[in-house]
Amino acid sequence: MSESERSALRRSDFLLVGGLEQLRERRPVLAALTAVGTPRVTLARSVLWQAAVPVVLGLAVSVLVGTGLASLLLSINGVPVLIDWGAVLAMAAAGAAVVLLVTALTLPALWRLTRPEGLRTE
Repeated sequence: MSESERSALRRSDFLLVGGLEQLRERRPVLAALTAVGTPRVTLARSVLWQAAVPVVLGLAVSVLVGTGLASLLLSINGVPVLIDWGAVLAMAAAGAAVVLLVTALTLPALWRLTRPEGLRTE
């Protein structure tokens, strides 16, 4: 495994821990929503949307700013500007896939946290 792959794996671990921590903090709210009849599938969809929207916006901004800055620096140095859109989109897709995969890995915890036992206080 290369160093960049290990680094990506470490970052995805941090994303997973952060996602699980967010779910744990929202346990009483999630359990209450389930207790009043909100389907768990709706809660799962909500968690996925809460992860997907910032990722899509962040990827769009990073692709635009990154290609803009690269084009500017290349033109300043007199180098012809040729952007490999396939590589740019592949990297953006890989980033989005990692975030969505990590979010999907938090769903089993969501099922556990939405049980009625989650309404009990400690």
